[in-house]
Amino acid sequence: MKTKSNFQRFIDSVHEEAEYRIGKRINKKITENAMWFVVGSLASTMMLKQTNFYGVTLARSGTGKDATLKTIENVFEPFCSKFTENVTSEFKMLNGTLPEGNETDGEIDYIVPTSYKVPVRGTIEGFMRVANFFNKIDIGSLNVISSEIGNDFSSSDAVEVLVELWEDGNFNGMNTVNEKYKPVENVRTNMLLFGSQDVFKNSESKLNQLRNLVTSGLGRRSLFVWIDYENIELLDKNDRISDMEMLKDYAEKVVEHAIKLSNKNAEHGRLVPISTKAQELLSEYRQAMVDIYNKDNTGKNQIQSIKIESEYMIRRFSRLVAILDLSNAVEPRHMKYAIEYLDRSVDDMATIIEPSMAYMSMFELLKHNKKMNVTEFIEKGIIFRSKQDKDLQFELLEDLAFRKNMNLKINGNILRMSPLPKTDINKIIMSIAPKPEGKKEPMSIVGCKAVKVPFFGEKPSVEAAVKDGSIGWYSFAHFKDDKRSSKNAIPKQNCIAFDIDTGMTIEEAKNLLTPYTYIIATTRSHQKEKNGETKCDRFRIILPTKIEFSLNNEQHKGMMENIADILELPVYDESTRDISRGWYPNENAEIFTNEGELFDVSCCIPNTEKEEKVMQAMSSIDTTSISENGRIQGMIRWALTNSIVGNRNVNLMRLHRFVKDLTGSKEEADSIVYSTNQMLTEPLSEIELQRTVCR
Repeated sequence: MKTKSNFQRFIDSVHEEAEYRIGKRINKKITENAMWFVVGSLASTMMLKQTNFYGVTLARSGTGKDATLKTIENVFEPFCSKFTENVTSEFKMLNGTLPEGNETDGEIDYIVPTSYKVPVRGTIEGFMRVANFFNKIDIGSLNVISSEIGNDFSSSDAVEVLVELWEDGNFNGMNTVNEKYKPVENVRTNMLLFGSQDVFKNSESKLNQLRNLVTSGLGRRSLFVWIDYENIELLDKNDRISDMEMLKDYAEKVVEHAIKLSNKNAEHGRLVPISTKAQELLSEYRQAMVDIYNKDNTGKNQIQSIKIESEYMIRRFSRLVAILDLSNAVEPRHMKYAIEYLDRSVDDMATIIEPSMAYMSMFELLKHNKKMNVTEFIEKGIIFRSKQDKDLQFELLEDLAFRKNMNLKINGNILRMSPLPKTDINKIIMSIAPKPEGKKEPMSIVGCKAVKVPFFGEKPSVEAAVKDGSIGWYSFAHFKDDKRSSKNAIPKQNCIAFDIDTGMTIEEAKNLLTPYTYIIATTRSHQKEKNGETKCDRFRIILPTKIEFSLNNEQHKGMMENIADILELPVYDESTRDISRGWYPNENAEIFTNEGELFDVSCCIPNTEKEEKVMQAMSSIDTTSISENGRIQGMIRWALTNSIVGNRNVNLMRLHRFVKDLTGSKEEADSIVYSTNQMLTEPLSEIELQRTVCR
């Protein structure tokens, strides 16, 4: 019989303590989900990255959900009870006296948290006021709790908040709620939702709402417990097994260990490392799930696709297991537990969503047939229980196609699906407005002309437009009624641009963009004093994209933020994120061009599978640790970005060839490729590198 790890014995003992307090048997799954919520809250508070925990526990009233969480909070009393005291102290140290009552600091209004957790029942505004507090300090996390998720679904505000949390993995508050609150950015978040499944069984609308959320962000990020019915077995309260003092001592060690890990890994983004053997175990599991999926690709087996897509959730969860086990890195035993937990979670989740899996079968059919109608779906075994169910399946199919970077068009009962179209470099989508006559006027929003022009070359082209004195402005979108606004933007683009006013030279930008096709053009304020700032390089970066993309304004902003992160652009003009942004030409512009690869924005489109994988993996990458050469750094980031969701061998071979040609040294090329490979979430083996890449 195998010896249990520290964390398993600890969970068992806490579970026994909870049963003793309640006086009856409790399903251990309830204890585990509550435990990981508290540990996730602890790890996030200590700034350990990628340790978020989202749990959903659906079990009937009287099964011990609330009592179990209270027991765990009692065990972790030093953390839970002193949370407010610690974060308040941190705030005062950084920002001075806390605001009281209606007092505000500038435009930001705060709610100082009174507990380590925040209830769902509240408004978005309330969440933002708490999140604004955490936004100001380097400690603390927004830990969201719902004691009755079914009833909370009656609040549209609550659902909107939950969707925001599930989709982004962090809380990024919406400034449309109340203009006096600034947007909240990247506040670490954990969540535990309790409830009885009876609420959903008795309400078809709430059940469909839950299914819809499960198949979007909730399903991809959360660990589920579903307990339909269990016999009641009372315990003799005289037979106490657990030792509360020992449990508290261990919990205190966990808190100290989290602080130690945060300090130890500060230089590496506060990321708990995953051992090679643990990563191999995860890769083997994922391949096994892919094999099962390919053997039986039916609607009933679509649950396998969720397991395949859960790699990052398992990796994140395994870090929590390592922390509770007082380990400095994720070892195979932690990964094994995380995988088994995920398997069980997905099986429980299937209880909720299997009646609603038709849209996944529809997606697979459309991948092979491209165009189908409702009658053809029914002939293939797809069942729509009602018109409302058909409409729901169509809506879920649209969400799935978007996440998979597919182009879906629904015309009545006819559906067409295809990959996002590739960009023709000679047909860049632009709108151009003529220069107003006479005195210089503000940029007009009317009277533009929709065109498609080559990226390079003589007029008409993008290259010519950037310094064409006869143009009033240009934009990389078409607009309804030729009136420029974000609402009028027609969602189809294949070119993006950034204005850089500080923090980067043109030479640095050229190095960074080495792999890509681009135009760099100096702007009117280049090497001039601007807004009290000294002279410096000021320029515009214009990148044609590999695919044509169709996004709304908010999605476009999120994509531009991701692109800036991937390219490591410094502070840039944030108004350039807007889909309807207009650009002034500069007749005296210096133009720099490069012909390389078109930038692949598919990995940057928010809430898609590619974006989730790439952005999480790239968030902790530091290319300066591999090379001091700016051009090589640019190629390393290109290779990493494309290898996470593409062919690792081909991309690393191209990096190797580039470094070898640039430096003339195979040894340096080998070294850089070896180091880059180690940064991948699934690196190639050393034998594979020698055999196919570093030949």
